[in-house]
Amino acid sequence: MLPNFFLTRAYGLENLDDAGSACIYAFNHNNSIEVLMVPVLIIYHLGGRMISFVIDWMYGKVPILGLLMDMTNPVYVFNKHSKLHWIEAKRMNRPEGGTVERCVEKLRSGESIGIFPEGTRNRNVEHLLQG
Repeated sequence: MLPNFFLTRAYGLENLDDAGSACIYAFNHNNSIEVLMVPVLIIYHLGGRMISFVIDWMYGKVPILGLLMDMTNPVYVFNKHSKLHWIEAKRMNRPEGGTVERCVEKLRSGESIGIFPEGTRNRNVEHLLQG
């Protein structure tokens, strides 16, 4: 992943808020590598300030990936079932409150949120899916 990090070009980084205030960062979701690359790239460009990403609970149960995801204090979403039985067997209990309420809590406490509002991968970079 490290070579990909240095080969990645990001546009609009000058628009990132580095004042430390809570923000909502919204990204298009075109491929699987974004699950790791986007948080790493944005956190790096924010000088290490963490962003809690809204992600499927399944990512938190994948070996190594789950440890990396937990480092960002994510907001897990529990709508989907895993097709992998060994991951589905590790399904976490749904916390109190919905996803929106948990995000609002984080924002009120000064934490930033990262979302992929389309909710799924969209291969068409010219057309956004409904959020």
